[in-house]
Amino acid sequence: MQIIDVYTKKEYECKICKGKVYYAKVTNDKGELYTIDNLLPNGKYGKESNVLTCQVDTLVKDQVHKCQKTNISEKIKELEGKQPTLNTQVQERPKTKEMSVTDFAEPAMRKEIEVHCKVLRIIEDEVNKFLGKDVNPTRVGMWMKMIYDMMEQKKK
Repeated sequence: MQIIDVYTKKEYECKICKGKVYYAKVTNDKGELYTIDNLLPNGKYGKESNVLTCQVDTLVKDQVHKCQKTNISEKIKELEGKQPTLNTQVQERPKTKEMSVTDFAEPAMRKEIEVHCKVLRIIEDEVNKFLGKDVNPTRVGMWMKMIYDMMEQKKK
């Protein structure tokens, strides 16, 4: 058992002896963190964390606090006895075909969608010619929207 990552920003009070303590994470001899659910650490801090923590003295930060030695060793034995519960069954994903916008449209609307896409492509080509090659793509989109909106207003 090893003590790592001692949280020294706030002192806590031991509930048994009323002494000042810090909290730290507990690892095994390989340096792997013990977790309450035997899964990977969830990266959260405080009460939401699944990492096993223990109290350490404010003066001796590399040893478990005397009041918690038996408690932490019991928890470690309990966790070492548990096996991780991982789902080992792999489900095969169904084969899917790649779909385009026209696959969702009714047959009568497909021609209209194709024409609309061609118009947008022509607008994009003209905007690129006007602005040049080294232009920010967001500017191209802004100009395309302005031209398309002007075309829609003329239709009305």
